Amino acid sequence: MDIPIWSNLLHGFGIVSSLQNLSWLFVGVVLGTIVGVMPGLGSLSTMAILLPMTFGMDPVAAVIMLAGIHYGSSYGASTTAILVNIPGEGSSVMTCMDGYPMAKQGRAKAALATSAIGSFFAGTIAAVLLMFLAEPISALGMKFGPPEYFAIMFLALTMVGSLSTEAPLKGMFMALVGLLLATIGIERQSGQVRFTFGVEELTDGVHFIVVAIGMFGVTVVMNESQRIRKFGFKPPRDQIRGVGLWITWAELKQSFMPYVRGSFLGFATGVLPGLGGMTATLLAYGVEKQVSKHPERFGKGAIEGVATVEASNNAANGANLVPLMTLGIPGNASTALLLGAFIMYGLKPGPLLMETNPDFFWAVVASLYIGNVMLLILNLPLVNLFAKLLDVPEALLNGLVLALCVLGVYTREYLMTDLYLMIAFGVIGYLAEKYRYPVAPLLLGLVLGNLLEQALLRSMSVSNGDPTIFFTRPISLVIMIAALVSLAYSFRKFYGGRRTTLLTEAAYAAAAGDHVAPAASGAMTKRWLTADRLAAMLTIPIGMALIFVALQAPRPNIPMAIGPHVWPICILILLIACAVPLLWRRAGETEEVPLASLTSTARAAGEPSWYAKPGMAALLTVGGLLVYALLLEALGFLLCTILLVLYQTRVIQQGRWFRNIATAVIFSLVLYFGMTELLSVKLPAGVLGW
Repeated sequence: MDIPIWSNLLHGFGIVSSLQNLSWLFVGVVLGTIVGVMPGLGSLSTMAILLPMTFGMDPVAAVIMLAGIHYGSSYGASTTAILVNIPGEGSSVMTCMDGYPMAKQGRAKAALATSAIGSFFAGTIAAVLLMFLAEPISALGMKFGPPEYFAIMFLALTMVGSLSTEAPLKGMFMALVGLLLATIGIERQSGQVRFTFGVEELTDGVHFIVVAIGMFGVTVVMNESQRIRKFGFKPPRDQIRGVGLWITWAELKQSFMPYVRGSFLGFATGVLPGLGGMTATLLAYGVEKQVSKHPERFGKGAIEGVATVEASNNAANGANLVPLMTLGIPGNASTALLLGAFIMYGLKPGPLLMETNPDFFWAVVASLYIGNVMLLILNLPLVNLFAKLLDVPEALLNGLVLALCVLGVYTREYLMTDLYLMIAFGVIGYLAEKYRYPVAPLLLGLVLGNLLEQALLRSMSVSNGDPTIFFTRPISLVIMIAALVSLAYSFRKFYGGRRTTLLTEAAYAAAAGDHVAPAASGAMTKRWLTADRLAAMLTIPIGMALIFVALQAPRPNIPMAIGPHVWPICILILLIACAVPLLWRRAGETEEVPLASLTSTARAAGEPSWYAKPGMAALLTVGGLLVYALLLEALGFLLCTILLVLYQTRVIQQGRWFRNIATAVIFSLVLYFGMTELLSVKLPAGVLGW
């Protein structure tokens, strides 16, 4: 065993064991469990909302709290999946397969216990592997120059953009949009201002916090408001008896090998950028079913199914930190947010992190061990308490989340422009999710954009402008080939499989003598204005206009291998190239409702009024936020926040005025005086003068 590793780990335990760091770690894992229990909120939204509130905190305390939310949410998500068949997160979908049947059979305590123990086991395994793999991976990273860094960031973008979504083309499109957003503002080497169009507030660029809260906070509220308007409130959950602390020895023996297999499969999957918890759980469940002596029990309450899924999910969450900490490469949206936090705190994750900030690195590793122990202690005896969070009124919850979104964005730089951008990105995120454009690649592109550009500029300086440098150095060549292979594989797998499916359906219809196909085909041709086509029709002319703007921009006076206009022009050309195939209907992954016929469809359905339509809830949410932004400085933060919470609850639910007013007033007062008195944050006083 390597003695320095253990001595460094003990040093990390010493740092985390301070009262301040232990307190923030506890806050993180508790929040992670809570947001995991509450479907729709999610760890990513919570991290995005809380990130601005960590300004001024010690980086160690802030990061271990955010990391605790990241991996703690998987514990809570399994609780709702098992008790009420509602996955708190996407990665907990597979837990429902056997967890809920176990609960209905009166075995809820065994399902919850094996879930908590499996998550603890896998989290500990992930921490051990991170500890031992960090140094060799960092040593490999020390051999990286600018071309290798460019290549590995390009690989991360291609994997997240193509492998994490059903339609690779849409994933790459959103990643390129994120890269384009990152070019707004001052270019670091030349000092040239790009794409601000006279808006001074954009000189520093579009901050990732604004985008993250908009697309993962406001969008969630819009989607939840629409879902409630369409399907109504969730029914009261069934009180399942027999939820206790213990698991029998026989059940624990049944779960042990699934723990092991799920942990290593989850870790191996989570290390690769773009392959997160959902992929890990699907893979682990499939493997466990294959090796089981009784595969027929899976889906009907097999404890092995719950054990391996929860182990793989938590191991993948821990493994996501490996490429982030050792190479500076985030593998998904949550770790992209953590990367942004590292940069915000003045830290540079990568091969040198262990040398330049060893206290920070080993404190984070030690916090994984302590955090998993905290989560095990919390989730075994307190599972009934966390399950009661499902009873929080949904109307109130959405209003409170919206108030926290506004607070997180406004307190960053006290700019009204940030609020308007947050609303805009909330709408973009809502439309993207509605038409199945993944938003995680956009955030990743925004976070990596400047780093990618700087690596490109340095590479061009080293090679005197020769782009073949990426293919003449062995390491960068291998990474670039891997990136291109991942792109080609994902495109071939998706579009090849889709073509096969279409041909099979056509052959089946022909064999069955289906004479309705021509009529259906005729109807399909009338659906000309799809979301894909509209996106392409907007992207192509806007992209060409921005290329013209970039070409007309003044050139810097300092010598550069390539000018600051080259990178955004390359992004725009690729963006247009991605948009062109979207003009063809087959570029999308599903048959889409034509945008031009939405109104007629709604009328045909005989809906009672425009206000009762589900989409109006999302529209009213945006309208309320716009009015809030306009009145914030006049009325003040306190009064505006009370009105915003009341308005949002009224959008979703009528009545309950006394409860809603009392909650809005108490919440807003606590928020206002907590921020102004305890944290000395300046908020608009408005007419009240507070």
